[in-house]
Amino acid sequence: MSEVEAHKATMAEADPALPKWPPPGLERIQGDLLTVAQRAGLASILLVLPLLLIAAREQDFASLGPFADAWWVPPFLMTVGLALALDAMARLTRGLRRSARAVDGGYDVLTVLRVLSDGGHDTGFLINGARHFAVLEPREREGIASIRVVAAVLLASAGTWMILAVTIGLFFAARGALSPRAL
Repeated sequence: MSEVEAHKATMAEADPALPKWPPPGLERIQGDLLTVAQRAGLASILLVLPLLLIAAREQDFASLGPFADAWWVPPFLMTVGLALALDAMARLTRGLRRSARAVDGGYDVLTVLRVLSDGGHDTGFLINGARHFAVLEPREREGIASIRVVAAVLLASAGTWMILAVTIGLFFAARGALSPRAL
């Protein structure tokens, strides 16, 4: 039996009453974790790089700094980064609240995490073994679904960690507890 015939046989055996994805009531959080990761990652880059470039370079006292006549570039980049960071934190907060309501409403945590991590809007096909996932074994599909959740959580954690680390570092630097080099 060829691969195409096996795929057609699998699709013919598939139950037409497959569960709806995302489950009812969870449509608003679908893929939110990856959106938070993207926004927070971009915000981290725009917030941290100009600050690191200014603070970490050795400069003469009379120097105008690494941006010289383009003094407006770091504040502009950092303002855009701050706006993205605030948006990422607001999305994260909203997503966590909606997730908590979904868990209180009876959905299990794994289902909520899978919906939050479903940036490609194809996790329903993955779980059910439909379309191009039909050639995979159930164990392989479960592994892919788990890896997607772990990757989304780690990406969102990395982006938000950098924002929080810079915020806390700037707080300590303003209090004199950290030098510019340490920051």
